[in-house]
Amino acid sequence: MNKTLLQTDTQSYSCNASKQCAPLGACVVFRGIKGALPMLHGSQGCATYIRRYLISHFREPMDIASSNFSEETTVFGGNRNFNTGIDNIISQYHPRIIGIA
Repeated sequence: MNKTLLQTDTQSYSCNASKQCAPLGACVVFRGIKGALPMLHGSQGCATYIRRYLISHFREPMDIASSNFSEETTVFGGNRNFNTGIDNIISQYHPRIIGIA
């Protein structure tokens, strides 16, 4: 006599990334403003994820800058990364508006 002691229900689960990630929503808003360029004040991985997500959705390239935090930057402060990022954005892209997320 074999009895199943553990009953499990299997269901698929997916979520809308746009509802789960506030910086992603901010980047979408900033990209809707003429001459604006979004900058994520955080890790490069977050910017890459958002860039790839938006490129796959809209099927066109999208620039999103990052202050490129590391573990050390997170602990000891990111002012230098932030200021360098702003300077680089201005010199390379010449945006009318920089949206910080």
